[in-house]
Amino acid sequence: MSDNCEHKHVRPEVCDQTLGVVCCDCSKLLGVCWGDEHFSESLWNRACLNDPDCVKCKLNRDDFCGLCGAYISSQPEPIEDLVEDEDGAPLPESVQKQCREMKAKIDALREEVAGFEESFALRDKADMRAIKMWQAAAPGRELIWPDHADLVVFLLERIDALEDRHHGK
Repeated sequence: MSDNCEHKHVRPEVCDQTLGVVCCDCSKLLGVCWGDEHFSESLWNRACLNDPDCVKCKLNRDDFCGLCGAYISSQPEPIEDLVEDEDGAPLPESVQKQCREMKAKIDALREEVAGFEESFALRDKADMRAIKMWQAAAPGRELIWPDHADLVVFLLERIDALEDRHHGK
């Protein structure tokens, strides 16, 4: 694998519950459409050149997701301080204060959302590890996903077996 790969040859890739784009040369996952992660229409259209079953996007934009169409931005859109109206006249101090308070609330909510997304990503990663363990435990399960109850039962049985082995039963 080269750190200097230019990712000239890319292809679509099934990634857990979504699609992504992988470099054919270095095998690096270049992007997925999951949560707040996205890849551009232009990257997707390049990947579709290597897969006849792949449907290209109608457009070829770098700032819109090739799978879900979401606008891609590296940062949340900034909220400017409102100090004047659309005609340039200064807003009353009470209105400016309300704007600052609302901006602070929005910033706090963005932080809260980021925490939820981090928590979800952690849970998703743990679920994927458990699903892969469940799949590997029996032949023929490679393409099957257990429902949550079956997965929990499997994990609890595995814990019981490990405890029995640890205690010499």
